[in-house]
Amino acid sequence: NLFIRIHMLHQANQHKLTIADMQPVLENWGYRIGDREVKQQLEHLTDENMLTVSGEEYRITGTGISELREIRKRLAMLCGEVVPADTSHVSERTRSSKPKPSVVV
Repeated sequence: NLFIRIHMLHQANQHKLTIADMQPVLENWGYRIGDREVKQQLEHLTDENMLTVSGEEYRITGTGISELREIRKRLAMLCGEVVPADTSHVSERTRSSKPKPSVVV
């Protein structure tokens, strides 16, 4: 899942990752994902030279940092296009409630 990969790169840019630490972070964002899937995604990112692994810890590489920068630029452009700048039409109830996304992997 592309969003999971983006979250992993973002987290790895902030600190070292482990499977045990990453799973609750992803679940907090609404992803239903098991240890096996977390490990697979981390391994894919490692195979693509976005992360490096030492023991159980994953760290972002220079390639991963560059990729994350590019992702952020593209997300900013996409948000500018698809997220309305004028939210005055959104009701107060909608603005105050923060639904938790539910993403199935």
